[in-house]
Order: sequence, then C-alpha cells, then structure tokens
Amino acid sequence: MNTNILKIKAIVLFLIVSAFSCEKEDMEKYVPDCKTGSCVNANIKGSLRINPTGEGLRNVPVEVYFSDSPKVPLFPTERKVASGKTNKNGEFDFKVTIDTKSFENFHLIVKIPEQKNYITASENFRKFDSYCENALKNINFRFYKKASLTINFKRTQTDVFDDFSGDYRYDNNHRILLSPKYATNGILQIETAADVYTIIQMWKYLNHEITFEFVDSLICKRNDNNVININY
Repeated sequence: MNTNILKIKAIVLFLIVSAFSCEKEDMEKYVPDCKTGSCVNANIKGSLRINPTGEGLRNVPVEVYFSDSPKVPLFPTERKVASGKTNKNGEFDFKVTIDTKSFENFHLIVKIPEQKNYITASENFRKFDSYCENALKNINFRFYKKASLTINFKRTQTDVFDDFSGDYRYDNNHRILLSPKYATNGILQIETAADVYTIIQMWKYLNHEITFEFVDSLICKRNDNNVININY
C-alpha cells in the first residue's frame, strides 16, 4: 500500500515538473532576450503618492515582469524586466528593452508589495496587455496612511428582515461588504484610510426590498480610537 502511494506521488511530481518545464520553455520562446526586430527601448515610469497630501512614498520596492496565467498554479511563469525602489520623491523610472511580441501571450505587470502602514486606493499592481508608450510612462499608485475603525452593531429595533448588510469605502473604487454576522460580540474591527472620509452604508432587506437604510461617515485618524455606532 505504501509502495503504491509512493508511486502515485512520484507520478504526480513528475507531471508537475514536466508541466513546469513546458511552461518555462514557452516563456523563453515568447519572452526572448530582445534579439529580434520587435524590440523597443521602453521607459517604465511612475510614482507612489500618499493621499490626500500628495507626498511621495519613498524607498518602496517596484517590480516589473512578464507573466501569464500559469497552467500549474504552484509554478507561475514569470520573467523579470526591471526592479528597484522609489526615490525620495516616491518616483520610479526604469529604462529597459522589451520585445513587443511578448504581449501576444503574456502581460506586463508593474507591482508594488503590500505596505505595512499604508492601504491602497485600488490595486497594488498595473497590468498591460499591449505596448503603449504613454501608458507605461504614467503609472501612478495612490496610497493612504492606514487607520483602524471600530463598528459597534447594536440591535435596538423590533422589525423583521431577511438580511442586513452594506459596505464602506474610502475611495470611489474601493468597497467592502459589511454585516453584523462578521462581528464578534457586536464589534467589527476594520482597516480604512486615514485623513479622508470613510463612508458607511447599510441596508435591511425583507423579501428582496430595502426596508431600512443607514448612511454615515467620519474622518479616521491614524493612531486614534475611531468608532462608529450602528443601531439596527
């Protein structure tokens, strides 16, 4: 029995390694080291800014690489194009040579790692499906200082409802689902952006119709005890 299990594991490992080898060969085929006529001198340039002040986020790593959707999730197929850190003004500027044919099978990704004390306005990466000179020279990331917000849910009404849920946002493109069912003893702790309004909206539903709406907002501070109460 143990022998059979070992054989199965060996076969699985062989298949994974084989698939990875094929992925690697594909990557080398479609992302060459720029020896063809389709290569261009690209300027990959942008900045990391802290909202709402516009201050630059300095000394932050920036990575640029080609990647596809891996056939084997454990072995993503990537080739690094450039890497470095933002300068004292929060700017990065890479001058590299890339093969534009690579975009036929791969994406060019510019990625910023998660920052411990900051929260993003949207995603911490940009993905390009084609070569666009102007777009690659204007890659701007927006961050906020991170703040903590405590939401106190308290049941004070006697009405009947099927669901009570909502969301909060600190940026027009950033919404996260909220519900008392995620709270512990009625208390829900969330991360949000400091120094700008966090808007919270909640709705009660009965038979798929809204029977109650709650909307409130507050400006959270980085090291303050920020609290909002929701009676429902």
